[in-house]
Amino acid sequence: MGLGECWFAAERGLLLCLGSNKIFDDNYVTWKSWGGANNGAACGHSSAYEKSYFAKLLQLAGASDCPLNILEIGFGNGGLMAYCKSEGHSVVGTEANSQLVTMAQSNGYEVFSADFIETVAPASFDMIVALDVIEHIEPAHTVSFLQACHRALKTGGRLVLRFPNGDSPFSASNFNADVTHLNWISADKMRYYAQMSSFSSMKIQGTPQIILTKSVPHGLYNLFNLPAKWLLNAMYRLLFYPGRPLNFVAIDLVAILKK
Repeated sequence: MGLGECWFAAERGLLLCLGSNKIFDDNYVTWKSWGGANNGAACGHSSAYEKSYFAKLLQLAGASDCPLNILEIGFGNGGLMAYCKSEGHSVVGTEANSQLVTMAQSNGYEVFSADFIETVAPASFDMIVALDVIEHIEPAHTVSFLQACHRALKTGGRLVLRFPNGDSPFSASNFNADVTHLNWISADKMRYYAQMSSFSSMKIQGTPQIILTKSVPHGLYNLFNLPAKWLLNAMYRLLFYPGRPLNFVAIDLVAILKK
């Protein structure tokens, strides 16, 4: 949900190179309206819409009723961490921006700088979640980042990724709206990354849709919008890529990788 990490292979292992990048300074936090900036939500706040979305996302990822050990990479404003805690899960977060780390710590969250994943013991987590993170990582370093996640997961654990849909022309405005986005990822590219990172399986789809939570007008809009998108997607596939299960209309994709 927050800033991604820039990884590279070196003699001493997997190193973080984001810290000195001025493009990831506190102005970015203000621009994102995190921590209450620009009338944004306070750190750790989850709206009703976000709670419904997180519930659907974790259900899609196979989260059981039992408490899980969850790591969120790039926790941003802390909304997902707040939701996971409310559901009884044990959650740890990492962020590249020191201001966000300090903010989350002052609100009672167990959070660390982005290089935490380098030092954590292998097989520490049941699930790792990185929402709107992997697009911030240079293509040459993406596999190294995923391998670090693979190492930190328990056998059978899952990595949950959300990122702008590289298969969709409708995702371009979102991808190009953020100066820190470096990698526009399609479903096929994600399958390559998963295979190169030794994950045993992967499922990928459009991000979950929440119909009725925001407001009644929003719900009525979705009742029309979602069937229209389904029809448009079917037409695109028929006209341009027959036989390929591509999703042209989802703005974001969600990939769930299993160790």
